[in-house]
Amino acid sequence: MPDISFLELFQGIATLVHSDPHLMIGRIGLMLLGFLLMYLGYKGVLEALLMIPMGLGMATVNAGVLTFAGGKHGTLFLDPLATTNDQGMTQMQIDWLQPIYSLT
Repeated sequence: MPDISFLELFQGIATLVHSDPHLMIGRIGLMLLGFLLMYLGYKGVLEALLMIPMGLGMATVNAGVLTFAGGKHGTLFLDPLATTNDQGMTQMQIDWLQPIYSLT
């Protein structure tokens, strides 16, 4: 039987362990907060139609992080290799409404 480590089996746990300790604690905290929102929505303490999807989104987005080329970690929502504000704005497609804002 091949030797498979637990970290190689689940990529999200591997990226969590290999990240900066501050980021790891923050991600775990946000995952727990997401689970808390889902629980409170399910129990009826908070609005279920809002809190259950929000909690599920918080938990899943912070649990799944990809490993890109060069060993960098990031998500699909924003390219982790963007180093300048212009690259970040292009990646998020913020500036497509800029002509409308300039004319008002």
